[in-house]
Parts: sequence; structure tokens; C-alpha cells
Amino acid sequence: LYLEVRPSGAKLWRFRYRLAGKENVYAIGQDFNDKREGHVSLEDARRERDRARALVKRGVHPPHQRQADKQAIHREHANTFEAIAR
Repeated sequence: LYLEVRPSGAKLWRFRYRLAGKENVYAIGQDFNDKREGHVSLEDARRERDRARALVKRGVHPPHQRQADKQAIHREHANTFEAIAR
């Protein structure tokens, strides 16, 4: 886990991991000074890193799992005729 500081001043939490012999970087979130919406604190970044580390141990890329989770939530809350009719 590391904090990448860009020339623009943006602070981004990153988790570097290796899977199938290739090095990858998982973007956890951004650290804002004013704690606005979307702020990821050190504590939250460490929690997310631990979750990502567990996925890597199972052989799953964390960004792929995050995308699958978002798609599952979208399907769950889809505003379809069937869902409305029920």
C-alpha cells in the first residue's frame, strides 16, 4: 500500500500486487485534505488493501472483482418491468 502524490497535488492510494508473474496496481481511492465525499482515509485504505490481498491469494484481480460487484448491484436494482410488476 502506498500513497502516490501527483504533480497536481492529488494523493491517490494504490496497492501493488503480483498475480501470475505480472505486477499490477490496484487503485483504492483518493485522499483529500478537506475530507469531502469520496475521501479514503488511511484506515479505509488499509481495510481495502486487506480485502484486495485476500482476493489476490485466491487468484482474483481486485479491479475485476470490484467491477463484478458493481454489475451485480446494478442487476439487483434494475428498473425492469418484471421488478416493477412484482
